Amino acid sequence: MKQTSPPMSAPATTPDVEGRKNTPSRWRRRSLLLLRVSSVLFVVDTLVQAMLAAAFVTGDVSLLQWHNANAQLLTFILLVETAAAFAVWRTRQAPLWTACLVVLLIVLVGVQQMLGHTRLLLVHIPLGVTIFGSAAAHAVWSFTLPSARPQERHR
Repeated sequence: MKQTSPPMSAPATTPDVEGRKNTPSRWRRRSLLLLRVSSVLFVVDTLVQAMLAAAFVTGDVSLLQWHNANAQLLTFILLVETAAAFAVWRTRQAPLWTACLVVLLIVLVGVQQMLGHTRLLLVHIPLGVTIFGSAAAHAVWSFTLPSARPQERHR
């Protein structure tokens, strides 16, 4: 007698590395969490940047190197925030303008770094204030987004 095996079918969801179901809602939550964390980190580090600038302007010239290094860290955090903002948009949790705002912040931070290197402080300092205000507003706004769809909250 010929023995046949049952037909193999792909599971509806594939388990992730830890053996849990890899559902779209998990990605929604993770992308939103990453957006929130990176936006808060960017705001906090922008405050650190302002403190380094204030210490430099008051005469501690050695902090200029720290100010420059921190500008690179700000750029990295902002790149992570950009990826998170686009992920949040792609999972339909937020409108496209939020990702566009973060892209605009990348451009402004690049201009800010150029102005700092050329010592155009007349524009550099107000632009820094603008970047901080925009980043703070975006961080606060990211916490107004619901963590899950209403039907997912009851599960």
